[in-house]
Amino acid sequence: MAAPIAPVAKRMVVCDEVVGDPSSGKVTIVGIWDAVRLPRGASFPYRLAKLCVYACWRGGSGQVKTRVEVARALDGSMLCRTNDCLLTFADRNATVHARYALTDVTFPEAGFYLVELFCEDEFVEDQRIQILGQ
Repeated sequence: MAAPIAPVAKRMVVCDEVVGDPSSGKVTIVGIWDAVRLPRGASFPYRLAKLCVYACWRGGSGQVKTRVEVARALDGSMLCRTNDCLLTFADRNATVHARYALTDVTFPEAGFYLVELFCEDEFVEDQRIQILGQ
């Protein structure tokens, strides 16, 4: 059996939700964002109920392990991460759409954070998000 080949992330989007249509294979990305303003009356630490990430992977072969982490941009300290997600590539021409969901993400303070994508424990891509006070 050949060793797996890590794919390339062609797209990464932070959003509210990712919905796949099994009959057409199309993916709908709902609520793309890069900043959150705390609602009136909210304070830090702030708990965001849900954060989704869509990633489009291509060029891999076999099964590969992927995940998403959220870290402070200032010092790289990790706030949370998804469980590992195994993606299967039938061949090098396959495109795999992946949805990663994090729930109850707690941001300790206002500032910039990084939503980071990993494949086989190697950093692949990130998106910067900003958490704003009121």
